[in-house]
Amino acid sequence: MIISIFKKSQTGAAAAISIFILLVVIAGMLTTALYSSSSSIGNSVQQQDYQKALFLAETGIQRAQYEMDLLPNNCTNIVPATYTYGSGSFEITSVINPVTGGCEVTVIGKSNGVVSTFTKSVLFTGGAVGATGFLDEFTPDVTDFNANWTGKVTSKPGLVTVDWDIANNAGSAGGSMLIHAAAINKKPKKVTGKIERLLTNPVDATAGDITVTSTFGIMSSDDTASGSFIEDQNVEIWLYSSSGGGGDLLLWESVETGAIDNLGTWSTWPNPAATIVVGAGNIYDSIRVEFVMKAPAKNEASYIFLDDINLSW
Repeated sequence: MIISIFKKSQTGAAAAISIFILLVVIAGMLTTALYSSSSSIGNSVQQQDYQKALFLAETGIQRAQYEMDLLPNNCTNIVPATYTYGSGSFEITSVINPVTGGCEVTVIGKSNGVVSTFTKSVLFTGGAVGATGFLDEFTPDVTDFNANWTGKVTSKPGLVTVDWDIANNAGSAGGSMLIHAAAINKKPKKVTGKIERLLTNPVDATAGDITVTSTFGIMSSDDTASGSFIEDQNVEIWLYSSSGGGGDLLLWESVETGAIDNLGTWSTWPNPAATIVVGAGNIYDSIRVEFVMKAPAKNEASYIFLDDINLSW
């Protein structure tokens, strides 16, 4: 009788141990499955971020191509900068010119901490079809403005300044040109001035008539609480030939369009873009901004901002 009870106890213990071992095995399998699933999801997300980073880097290459086409044959006009795009960003880190007819551009795409670096030799396309142009976005480098825009001449020294401004732009990556008629403590006086820079590529109509298309971002403002319109203000954009091969050619004048009435708001002028025919034999190598300004009233100042000066021909 005792032996029989002992055998039954052994049988029950063995069954319990078997069930315990089975549960341990099942738990291990579930843990492995969950870890594998989690790892697979993590790898999938990381792979998606890697693909996004790669696509962002390729977008940066396209951005460089776009700027190369606006300013052909000059790699230095592609400005290294970081741009937010979609769910990530891309950074143009370096631009060199090791190849004929193009630039070698390095771009870093970033998505959720995943980084993809992409280097590509990009060829000029705009110049290949005969199109060329000039674009000044007043990039985040004030030294470029100071080195290239010259001739700050004013009829009333001390009453007007022309500077690069980082606080305002028409949507580009940089700042803008700021023309500032200073506040004065007596009856406002009219001030005039001009500033110009050499074009990257001259407007050369030696072989025959060519058409120049132009647009500019412009904003005017003053420091009055009432927001009254600025008086007697005019901005003109000219093509100029330093060699005398064409004299002066007016591209745009604000008085004729009423652009100065857009107080505190960026506008693109002309709208639509203006076109002007350059007669055969003329060559223009500079772009000039001329202005006439007058503060609204005593102890007040007026401002003109210019950005995204864009010419194509």
